[in-house]
Amino acid sequence: LLCVQLAMSLTEYSFEMCKHSSLLLSGQPHSLLQLMVRVADYETTRKETPNAIPNQSLVPALRVMVNCCACSEGRLSLFKMHVLDMFDTILPGTVSGAHASKIGPAALLAWLGFWEVYSRYESGSRICHLHGLITAIRRMPPLSQGRILCLRIFRNMSFSVGNRLPLVNNADFLSMLSDIVSQPVKDVDGGGDGSLESYEEHSLVVLILWKLFCFIAKHQAILRGTKLMKKLSCLQEKLAVVKQE
Repeated sequence: LLCVQLAMSLTEYSFEMCKHSSLLLSGQPHSLLQLMVRVADYETTRKETPNAIPNQSLVPALRVMVNCCACSEGRLSLFKMHVLDMFDTILPGTVSGAHASKIGPAALLAWLGFWEVYSRYESGSRICHLHGLITAIRRMPPLSQGRILCLRIFRNMSFSVGNRLPLVNNADFLSMLSDIVSQPVKDVDGGGDGSLESYEEHSLVVLILWKLFCFIAKHQAILRGTKLMKKLSCLQEKLAVVKQE
């Protein structure tokens, strides 16, 4: 545990340490980053992991992985290790209910937090576990931290040009976005748009749709011919009313 926490502290404040941790040194069978990935995998799947909070070694190990995303060496190493394959195990939509219960919600949040950072880069933004992410969003309550992280991952995916066509053509994905657009606008204390509780989910979905549809005329025509466009217009009207109050 102490070694993992020390690795977290060193990579937190040193870009050179992130690069050094990602490289396989002469005479060593594994890099420090590879060992941290193994720790995270083991702590996530072992039976002794508590359901309420992740093992103390899990979060620091994932933090090292997050820190190493800052350098190309780290991203390349994570890509070669197929680190996102772990989501075959931990995403609710891709595992049986019996096994899903063994993965604590805090551990899931920690992994989603890593993926959100990793997906900001090309190597981590490829489309994968799409059904699992969509199912996770549908199962989580609106405005929950996990749901926001899933939407941010989708936002990051939408910024990759190569992902746009598969996402535009995915009916389940568009249906999920449509459901979020239809959510009521929640104004916490009536204080105008500065206190909009529902703003983040709505803004993430609108940003995703903008990146997917607004740069290609064909995609714009597709969007205009859907019910989603009408829902977006209704959302705009609701937000305008709240802003005036």
